[in-house]
Amino acid sequence: MKKNIYAIMLYSVIGFALAFSAFLLIADNVSPFTTQATLYKSVVNIAPEVSGNITHVDVINGQHVSANQPLFSIDAKPYQIAVEQAKAELQQAKEANAGTWQQLAAAEQVVLQKKTLWKNAQNKLVRYQTLSRKGT
Repeated sequence: MKKNIYAIMLYSVIGFALAFSAFLLIADNVSPFTTQATLYKSVVNIAPEVSGNITHVDVINGQHVSANQPLFSIDAKPYQIAVEQAKAELQQAKEANAGTWQQLAAAEQVVLQKKTLWKNAQNKLVRYQTLSRKGT
């Protein structure tokens, strides 16, 4: 019986050692661990060129991305409103510019009219001087 207990203990220790060795092999293949190595992962901070509310994220954390791949979408409504406002201001400026050109054309007509009146006044002056010399 004493031999039986030693045999059971021996097989138990050998079985435990084999089971523990198998566990270490499997664990090392599934998730390797060592205190002598360091793994560095490059992390890149990104920032958009414009500010705004993010409406949709196109990638997940840790996903590999390629160049020119959209990462997220920013709400375009404020920028569309700004574009429409700029177009309206441009139209107002064009209309104001057209009004200024019309004022310039009117001023040129007034100048032309004043020049004509001045020539008429000069002609009258010459005629009156001639009549005055003749004594009439």
